[in-house]
Amino acid sequence: MQNNDSNNSSLSDSRATVAPVCRIQPADVAIACRKTIEELEALAKAPDRLFKPRVRRLVKGKWREIDPPTRLGKATLVHLHRFLQQVCPPGKIVHGGALKRSCFTSASLHCGRSLVVTRDIFRCYPSITQSMIFGALIARGFRSDTAALLADLLVIRGCVPQGSPASGSALNILLFEFDKQLRETCETNSWRASRTYDDIVVSSMNLADRPAIERFLNDSIARVGLEFSHRKAKRRGVQVLRGHDGKRTEIHSLVTSRAGGVKIGAKHHQEAIAIATRYQNCCKALSASSLLAAAKLRQQAVGWKHYSGQARFGPYRNVKQLIESGDRIASRRLNALGIAEGPRPWFALDGGHNEPRRLMSAWNRKNKTQSMSA
Repeated sequence: MQNNDSNNSSLSDSRATVAPVCRIQPADVAIACRKTIEELEALAKAPDRLFKPRVRRLVKGKWREIDPPTRLGKATLVHLHRFLQQVCPPGKIVHGGALKRSCFTSASLHCGRSLVVTRDIFRCYPSITQSMIFGALIARGFRSDTAALLADLLVIRGCVPQGSPASGSALNILLFEFDKQLRETCETNSWRASRTYDDIVVSSMNLADRPAIERFLNDSIARVGLEFSHRKAKRRGVQVLRGHDGKRTEIHSLVTSRAGGVKIGAKHHQEAIAIATRYQNCCKALSASSLLAAAKLRQQAVGWKHYSGQARFGPYRNVKQLIESGDRIASRRLNALGIAEGPRPWFALDGGHNEPRRLMSAWNRKNKTQSMSA
């Protein structure tokens, strides 16, 4: 058996030869995960080494059971996710857990469409069992021993764990035939479809297509062995564009009423501006004790900048200007105090580096020296 060093050196070569899934062996999966086959099989049988104890967390207003990965589990499952993306690429309608696709690319497909029908799979990840994943892997052409190993890694404690880096790959494997059938049906009927994890969207320019789309989605989800959320379907399962009933369409909290592109929703627009404004105000009142808080607030503002930058219409420019303004204010404040920034900017918190804490110590020493001199 090769050691990890030799596994790493041969990884690129093995990846080039694993295209036919029927030839993938458990050893190939181990190489992709940077493990020996013995190590990977041991991990597959020891979920407590891959995941911390399950916890309940409030996520977007819902209580969810989350399985946080351990450091070892995260590294292993990230490699597994990348491996599965290569050997089992998701269908073209998939925008979650797929390279260079996101909720923005999904929503952009439905901009300006007259009719938008959405379905959300009810308790999606907790409903997926090991036998369902194993059967889907066999249907994709995997050997039984390879499918068994992958099912052990993808399904933990009786279901696909929410919080696993590979959960998106597990769902894409399970829904591969569903995605294929949905795409073929949409091409036949001139519909457009996209799926982002457990959110499925189909749109049409013909309002008369509504019954056919709803019937197809409901029946197709049931055939997979899953169930759609009736509450969400009743509340916002069907949307009609402005001009027909005076309403706009939204997908993944993104406004898709304009044919020209996606627009950030009003709630997220306001939140992005509010966070960036708080950062700017924090920099105006910067002190030694608030350096770390300002740096963390900046991280949130930068996240909103990247989020809004993916839309055609949104607060990207305003958020960017507020961040840059705050940066200039903070830098001028530090320079005026004679506190020199290091090779990294004052707000650097990446890679285990905490520049705000270093500058805070320098600031406190300076204040102490000045008070003693006085």
